[in-house]
Amino acid sequence: MLLGSITSVIRAALLTALVLAGAGCNLVFAPPGAPARFEGPPQITIAAPLPNQIFLAGTTVILQARVENAGADLARISVLLDEALLGEKSNPNETGAATLPLSIDWPTSNPGNHQLSVLAERGDGTSARADVTIRVIAQGESQPSAPDSAETEAETTDDAATDALDQPYVNAMLSQSSDLRHGPSAEHDIIGTLDRDANIVIVAVSPYRDWYRIQHDGDGQAWLLAEAVIEVDISGLPAEMGPPLPLPNLVVEDLRIQADAPVCGEAIAISATIRNTGSHRAPTLGLPLIEALLAESGEVLIAEPVTLMQGLDAGESYQLEAALTLREPLGADLLIRVTVGGIQVKETDTSDNSATSQPFSLAPGDCG
Repeated sequence: MLLGSITSVIRAALLTALVLAGAGCNLVFAPPGAPARFEGPPQITIAAPLPNQIFLAGTTVILQARVENAGADLARISVLLDEALLGEKSNPNETGAATLPLSIDWPTSNPGNHQLSVLAERGDGTSARADVTIRVIAQGESQPSAPDSAETEAETTDDAATDALDQPYVNAMLSQSSDLRHGPSAEHDIIGTLDRDANIVIVAVSPYRDWYRIQHDGDGQAWLLAEAVIEVDISGLPAEMGPPLPLPNLVVEDLRIQADAPVCGEAIAISATIRNTGSHRAPTLGLPLIEALLAESGEVLIAEPVTLMQGLDAGESYQLEAALTLREPLGADLLIRVTVGGIQVKETDTSDNSATSQPFSLAPGDCG
């Protein structure tokens, strides 16, 4: 479930994704730049997650890192979870870029402390490694929380006041009006707007420093684009991932084939309802796939993609009408399956984006 928010370098490049079989994750590389020669070990920086960051079991941890002093002779990049291989790519930098950003996501499961590691190895055997430790807590387990504001005021001391002043923040001003969003992405909901010349207090940055989280009454997650802010020194601010993106959830319902018995060599009418039951718009339906398969073995006999350019708003549905022609096998129980989304659409649940018809068999028609 590998994932990409993205620097201007990455936005300018074509993402090359490796979906790792059995690892339950997506490893994404974005090689920018021009070929060059590099010597010595590569250098690895992990931007996210933060050390000792806490995640709730079942949520997804997105590891974002970059390998510098990379070069075309970078032989391998591996990501480990508790010393077990989570993802790996050989020869990941064929363009010979100096810096190679990467990201990989891990759906958390077992509570406890976990170590994520990134290893990079050059062809001459020189290598580098970076580690970060996070904590996963079970559903219902309490997280460290801030004290009640009234209680805090009652117990304020000179030392506490000094500590508050030591918390990292940066005063800044907007160079243009800007929307405030609930997270560091244009896909997050707008929660307000600030005018040009508005004074703000920046308290955190996104891993690629293209979004800033600011102090904002009524919402602890108020983010705006860095490009809307007059340039300031943010080097001392912590990096945060922000809340996860709101996602669509595509569901296939009410799959039907024609009432008349399907006939060999004649088009079979197929209909299904595609619904978005998620909380966010699906920008595309992916490439809906209609398949015919043997009921007994599950073997796919034919697969036909359906080109649909539209997306679906949350709660919206689309009536799919299509046809499929089969010429064999006669006498066998067959099924029709419709799948939407696939790997093209990241969604909350991928277990309900397909539906299968009741078994049927072909009448001989002109084939008999």
